[in-house]
Amino acid sequence: MTTARRSLSDILRNGSSLQELEGLYKEIQAAPEFGPVPRGEFNCRVVNGELFNARTTGTPGYKLTLEITDGQYAGRRLYHNFWLTRAALPGVKRDLPKLAMTELSELQGPPPVGILLRCKVSLRTNDQGLQFNKIDGFAAAGREPDDPYAPANNSGPAADAGASQGPPDTSSTLGAAPAVGVDDQNGPANRRKPATRPRRESTARRKRTARGDSSGPSKKGT
Repeated sequence: MTTARRSLSDILRNGSSLQELEGLYKEIQAAPEFGPVPRGEFNCRVVNGELFNARTTGTPGYKLTLEITDGQYAGRRLYHNFWLTRAALPGVKRDLPKLAMTELSELQGPPPVGILLRCKVSLRTNDQGLQFNKIDGFAAAGREPDDPYAPANNSGPAADAGASQGPPDTSSTLGAAPAVGVDDQNGPANRRKPATRPRRESTARRKRTARGDSSGPSKKGT
């Protein structure tokens, strides 16, 4: 049983009509063919990376997709293969840190976001006479700035300086110094309660002396 093929009218939505689309197609100019970029050095961002096998030999590899970030060829894409063979592993180990990766297991996921590279690009010709680009090498060129619409980070130096102007926060005991009390400010001696007892006894004797009761035991015997 064959399934009926859909027509252009079936897939057009949002008020578009077949006649309108055909009219645009007749008037619009064809896009130019994109050939390879000229040899040279280009600033690129890492767009994607994924594991694959070569179609003819089955050799395992990791294909890196790059996008030129500036100049006349901004937006054009370049590709670079890491071959995961014994002979190629030294080069892989050399270049992976430039992508902020150090372990082969990291190749199983997407590359880190925002990686920038300075790539040296050459122009090659295949057996059929077609030209193509090849990345001969690249150097780390930093990372793209954070999203300007992302929430502000309040943990910078300015926030730390502002937090240090007020009194110390003693509400948390995790890693914090103990709260300072009145006795602590007056010195360690005042924290020893026995030191206050002689002063209290001396005060009582002074009161008895003032009342005439300080004559001692001989007075009680009269």
